[in-house]
Amino acid sequence: MNQINNFWNYFQQNNFVFLLLNEIPKDELKIHFDKLIEMLHQYNQDLDIIIKNKTKGGELIITANGNPYLFKEV
Repeated sequence: MNQINNFWNYFQQNNFVFLLLNEIPKDELKIHFDKLIEMLHQYNQDLDIIIKNKTKGGELIITANGNPYLFKEV
């Protein structure tokens, strides 16, 4: 359970990076995105994330890529 806590802690500490997708240099954004996905994969290698930037806020989607056996992990 510690791995998922690490994921959420990192996301909470760095969520501004993902809210400002269009204002952060792509190389810096890639570093944060890679770190976030690495931490999620420590919890479950088969999960992925989608981040959407919206006018007011953003959206983080954790996906099982259609695998119904992983839905409870999401």
